[in-house]
Amino acid sequence: MTYAAGHELKFAKISAADSGTNTIVAAVSGQKIKVCSYVIVAAGAVNAKWMSGASDLSGLLTLGTNSGVSCPAAGEAVLLETVAGSALILNLSGSVLVGGHLTYLTEEH
Repeated sequence: MTYAAGHELKFAKISAADSGTNTIVAAVSGQKIKVCSYVIVAAGAVNAKWMSGASDLSGLLTLGTNSGVSCPAAGEAVLLETVAGSALILNLSGSVLVGGHLTYLTEEH
């Protein structure tokens, strides 16, 4: 599937359970990761935030047991963008299972 001026839309599952950093999309040398949509659901109470390396991409998402966040795609809008060459990380405040999925594209910087 193509998106945003011919970029290939990619899909990733989210399955994170470690307190601290959880790599969702591995870094690609010289490329930015641009998130187009995502859904996350937590099995227990936990705070989550999206990160690019050590830099925050979002504020805290405070999740209760069996609750979540859904950010659907809006046309060709990008919700989050990493620094070139940096992984997309979901940081968790505790060891709680958080699952879901996202769509993204990579773009050379």
